[in-house]
Amino acid sequence: MGDRLIYLLAQLSPRERGLILLLGVVVVPLAVVMLGVLPRLDAREAARTSAFEAEAMLAWVAGQVEALPPEGLTAAPETAAAAPIGISGIEQSLVREDLRGVVSELAARPDGGIDLDFEAVAFERLTNWLYFTSPEWGYRIVSFRIERAEPGLVTGSFVLEAAE
Repeated sequence: MGDRLIYLLAQLSPRERGLILLLGVVVVPLAVVMLGVLPRLDAREAARTSAFEAEAMLAWVAGQVEALPPEGLTAAPETAAAAPIGISGIEQSLVREDLRGVVSELAARPDGGIDLDFEAVAFERLTNWLYFTSPEWGYRIVSFRIERAEPGLVTGSFVLEAAE
């Protein structure tokens, strides 16, 4: 095999052998770097940026929690649970606050609860709506997920269950 390669290279002109050497020494390693290494470096940088943004969001949320007044963190006095207002009551509160247009799902669950999903909405508008209307719902939030959609906007998903 080695003799055959030497014979083939001997048949080539010095210029052709130089081009093959250039191909092996410069072009192939450059292709490996451009096609293999650089995309991974870009993905790594994107992951670092995403992690930094997540840490910044966590710090911001922690700062917002610290800024809450102490009375906002104490347990509410025992009162009779309000009767669940149902999907139409929640929808009316969304319309009142001009949030109905950003709701992607408002559906009844078989257990009497409600699924509520928001498209991109300003975080402050969503939290204000939750803060001011949730005491009159007659529901409690069983689970929720809030994710950043773009700067200043979040998407939200809530599962509500009738309070007892």
